[in-house]
Amino acid sequence: MPSLTVPRSKELGREADPYWRAVQYGPRYIDEVRSIGEKAIHKVVKVGALAVASTTGGRVVIEKAVNQNLKPGTNETKWCAEGKIFQRVEDLGGKIHVLFVCGTQQPDTQSGIWTPTLHPCGECREDGADSSAVDEDTLVISVHPDKDEFEAYSFSELEVLHSMSGIQKPEFSHYIDPGFTKWKQNRAVFDTIIHSGPELSLLPSVTARLAITGQLSAASLGLAA
Repeated sequence: MPSLTVPRSKELGREADPYWRAVQYGPRYIDEVRSIGEKAIHKVVKVGALAVASTTGGRVVIEKAVNQNLKPGTNETKWCAEGKIFQRVEDLGGKIHVLFVCGTQQPDTQSGIWTPTLHPCGECREDGADSSAVDEDTLVISVHPDKDEFEAYSFSELEVLHSMSGIQKPEFSHYIDPGFTKWKQNRAVFDTIIHSGPELSLLPSVTARLAITGQLSAASLGLAA
C-alpha cells in the first residue's frame, strides 16, 4: 500500500477535505450505508459500504456499493461491497480516506473472531492490502445495522487484529454512542481545530478518529486550552 497524504482542510477548503466530510457528514453516511446494505443481493450476509475518497486531481468522491452472490454456472461466488469500491476508486486513480461498512454480524471468515460489528472480510483485507486505493492509515468505520454502535480502526490495525486469532484476545476499538451524540458534538471542535488551528503532527485520520469517538479536544492534541 503506497503512502497516502492529504492537505489540511484550511489549505483545501472544508468541502474539499475528505476527513472533514467524513466527520461532518458521518452520521448521515451511516444512515446511507445501513440503507444500501438492506438492498444487498446475498442469501445470508447483507453488507453496504460507502467510501469518502479523493481523485488525483483532489476532487472528493463518495462511492457506495452492496455485496452480492454471483452464480456463474453452478459455482456460487461472492462480490463484496468493499471490493467493488476498491476497484472503482483504483480505476479513478484515487485514494480511500474513510470507509464506512455495515453488515449482518457473523464470525470473521478468515480469523474466526466475533467482532462487535462486521469488519471487511479476509478476502477484502487482502484485496485492500494489494490495492493502490487503500493506505495503511485508511480509516475503517464498521457500524452495527440496528444499534448506534461502531468500531474505528486504521486499515493496518484491522490486519493486525485479525492476525491475533488463537494468540491472544483482541481488544476492540468499540464505541456505543446513542444518537451519535458525542460524534455530533465533536464536529464543531474538529472544524475549529483542523480548519483554523495550528499545524498538527498527527495524521488527519487520527484526528478524525478522535473526533468521531468523542475524544477530540485541545488537550488531546497537546494544545493549550
